[in-house]
Amino acid sequence: MAKNSFQRMEDENLNNRSSEQIERVRQNVDGSVSFIQMVGKIIEVYLPRVFDVFVMMGGGKEREDTNVKENQPPSDGGSDDFRRGGGPSSPDFH
Repeated sequence: MAKNSFQRMEDENLNNRSSEQIERVRQNVDGSVSFIQMVGKIIEVYLPRVFDVFVMMGGGKEREDTNVKENQPPSDGGSDDFRRGGGPSSPDFH
């Protein structure tokens, strides 16, 4: 199949570039992809909590399953169950 003028021009441009230039472009693309992945992970972690904050600002209640005080010691506002180790998955020793 015959190449059109744009394909020939692309081949010429690639042949005229040094390996250093190609590697620099590859590193820039890899860096951009890594940054986008990091932003995606941050959004995945914090975006659900942002909606909870807006609900609470609007006068709504916090969801029951997001209460972090259950896993904190009493000095930080948690319950006494923290010391006993009494949780939903731990056995109750008497």
